Amino acid sequence: MHLNADGVYVCPGAALSDGFVIDADGVLLFGGEINIHPYRFSAMTQMRQANLATAPRQRLPGFAVALFPPGDGHLIYGHWLVDFLPRLALLEAAGYDRAKLSYLVPRDIPKFAISLMKLLGIPDNRLVEYEPGDIFQPDTLLVPTAMHNGVRFTPLLHESVALFRRELTRAGADIAAYKSPARVWLGRTGNNRQLLNRGPIEAMAVEAGFTIVRPELMSLLQQFALCHAAREIAGEYGSAFHTTIFSSPGTVVCGLRGSELHPGFIQSGIGEVLGQPTGYVFGKTTSDPGLHDFTICEQDFADCLKYVFGGSARSLHAVTAPAPPAASQPPRKWWRFWRRKEAVLF
Repeated sequence: MHLNADGVYVCPGAALSDGFVIDADGVLLFGGEINIHPYRFSAMTQMRQANLATAPRQRLPGFAVALFPPGDGHLIYGHWLVDFLPRLALLEAAGYDRAKLSYLVPRDIPKFAISLMKLLGIPDNRLVEYEPGDIFQPDTLLVPTAMHNGVRFTPLLHESVALFRRELTRAGADIAAYKSPARVWLGRTGNNRQLLNRGPIEAMAVEAGFTIVRPELMSLLQQFALCHAAREIAGEYGSAFHTTIFSSPGTVVCGLRGSELHPGFIQSGIGEVLGQPTGYVFGKTTSDPGLHDFTICEQDFADCLKYVFGGSARSLHAVTAPAPPAASQPPRKWWRFWRRKEAVLF
């Protein structure tokens, strides 16, 4: 598995419709580097493809940016942190003034997403909403590439994080000034990918010194500040974990998840680039194919707390600067457990 080169495609005369890029000759473009894959076309009818290539286009003066590939990723917080916002750093690296570009956004874009773009210096009047089926043709369409391949990130993630922090400072938001726990448990309350034995697992986490938080009940800045201050982050793996892009090097991250590939391992790519040791405790996914609910063996989780998160919460709160984890070898029992790859992977 390889990483694509980063950059910005400059496409004079190209158009955009529902995330699909149509070149000046009416040909629909795809590629892994722009996160438009062949299966997106195979799901379309021939009539739909023909309409995209030949239907009337709404003209848009100047430069416009294609941030969103086809699909509903724009509705999901985690996709904004790992898929969309990092592309703004590519625009800056390519010499574009982000505040002077137009951004084609779906009409159902969530309020939190608009707030994120505003925090990063993009005014509301630069957002051009579209309905399904609309085709916009700017003078020049800019298509930033994706910074990851689904598992690994490119080193330019560092540039994205630096951009985020600069823009937050410019907006008067100093996330370093907030006081947050050093040992944080990210809880989930949704009805998808539920941890079925959440009660006992969270009780064990609290006993180990974790503070349970519900990110969806917090403001964006509170979430950023929470992960910035934390030194150890664990919980049910989901979108909130990607907020660790605001965490310091050396922050230990552990997600509890089922045995399926979904929801992927992009958190490992974040940890690799930003120097955050990252791992998972794997549970057993239920047989219901649509929900992806799972249970975690309490003994497996107890071993994780003991061997990965050893040490008192009090000593963690005393940490004033991030430090990499000690290089000493884990106890022999844990080493055998890791080698068997039965439940915990770090």
